[in-house]
Amino acid sequence: MKPIDESFTNEVPASSASLEPALIDPQQLATFIDLGPAAYRDVLGDALRQIPAHLTTIRDAIQDGNIPQLNATAHQARGTLLTFGCVAMTHRCVELEAWKTLIPGQAASIHAELKTLWEQTIAAINQWEQSVPEFAV
Repeated sequence: MKPIDESFTNEVPASSASLEPALIDPQQLATFIDLGPAAYRDVLGDALRQIPAHLTTIRDAIQDGNIPQLNATAHQARGTLLTFGCVAMTHRCVELEAWKTLIPGQAASIHAELKTLWEQTIAAINQWEQSVPEFAV
């Protein structure tokens, strides 16, 4: 996907597909194997609740023109995402964390793009879980 920037569009140039960051870092997720499935699912459950809330706050901050809130929420989300090796989502949050100006009319489309990327990330995490016998459901 095209990185979010202040001239955001929802179009993805075909030539940029090979430059996209990976959805997840399986090596980072593998650090949870020692915790075991129950503890992993507990920690993951927190992320599954937090990230959608962060995405809503990001949307609202953009819509309201609240740059400090946008930057702070993107930073908080980035920390959670890094824990699980969510590479592409982390890249998006780094971009949002650095924004200095906002175009409120882009809030809905940015939110939709982030939600789609989050859903793809969850699917990649689920796929990783299936590759680890003790984590496969």
